[in-house]
Amino acid sequence: MTIPKTQRAAVRVGSGATARVEIQEIPVPELQPGQMLVKLHWSGLCASDKSLIHDEWSGGAAQLLMQPSACGVAGHEGAGVVVALRDADGPSGWRVGDRAGVKWIASTCGAPDCDMCANGRDECHCPRQLNSGFTVPGTFQEYVATDAR
Repeated sequence: MTIPKTQRAAVRVGSGATARVEIQEIPVPELQPGQMLVKLHWSGLCASDKSLIHDEWSGGAAQLLMQPSACGVAGHEGAGVVVALRDADGPSGWRVGDRAGVKWIASTCGAPDCDMCANGRDECHCPRQLNSGFTVPGTFQEYVATDAR
């Protein structure tokens, strides 16, 4: 399969209650070490995606605002097929052609000095986790780079 250089994505434009998404042509992500590229066939739309797009969680102590590092691409409920692996000979167990899902937690640090990751039970509480559609581009695009772990 040939992977294109660009893709279509639903990208947030504006902010607050008047924010909207528009289809834009953006680059297909370049894989970092330990990542795989998933060609998405499906993505859900969760109420939390709407809340992030419209800054509905901007008040109070949490201040959950879509981060610039997400490039305006929300979504955390995607499914597709692995089309590329950065470390093809790595221990991830993934192969090109495997079906894969993309979830809210895009990755955790996995560091041995991280109490949450090291105990093997609390990765969901890793303080350095990355989240699809919040801190990294989400599933409202044709191709998404995600952690192969």
